Amino acid sequence: MLCWKSAVITVMLLTACLHYSNAVPSAVEEASTCCYTFAGKPVSIKRLKGFYWTSSTCSKKAVVLITMKNKEICTNPEFPWVKTIMKTITQKKNQH
Repeated sequence: MLCWKSAVITVMLLTACLHYSNAVPSAVEEASTCCYTFAGKPVSIKRLKGFYWTSSTCSKKAVVLITMKNKEICTNPEFPWVKTIMKTITQKKNQH
């Protein structure tokens, strides 16, 4: 009798675990880039080909600059030089 009860409890726990694992939001499952430190010095626009904003789930709002060699540089979007770079890259993309 004890084995039967243990089996039923085990099945119920497994069912609950499977149900919970399917209820996790997709944003948690997806990898996202977050920045914890920022580049302190301006980056030459000639070295850059693009940028993107980090996820809203990150603790710090940031812009990631993408170099011609596909390296990513975390920057503070409040820095004037970052705003200038974002504006310049956006204008270049809109011209093409």
